[in-house]
Amino acid sequence: MGEEAVLPKDVRHLHPEWFEHPTLLGYPKGARRQYRYGNLHIREYDDHITVHEDRFDPRTEPLKHVVHEAPELLAGAACGALAGRYAYKRARELTGSAAAGGLAGLAVGAFAFVLGAYVADKLREA
Repeated sequence: MGEEAVLPKDVRHLHPEWFEHPTLLGYPKGARRQYRYGNLHIREYDDHITVHEDRFDPRTEPLKHVVHEAPELLAGAACGALAGRYAYKRARELTGSAAAGGLAGLAVGAFAFVLGAYVADKLREA
């Protein structure tokens, strides 16, 4: 991700095509809405708009986007998979229930994913 430009809200009238494709992809960072226009990632706030250009569009090249622009998601996935697998095996050993193991694995894996991604993001920012 390159530099992020902060623009006034009235830029909407100059570039209406930017606002035709709302998206859930990307971190909202407090934005009311997010949009994608090619490799542009636009965030709309109450009083301004931010725009940055991604190297890879996550809609067409999701793996390249994650590897190059959101590697914290890979770190989170690795943490989640390892912790979830451990929790599944341990819960299944203790209870003898695959269902209990599955629930434990999902819960611990989800928590580890979020924590791993958060820590990796903070390390990347440092």
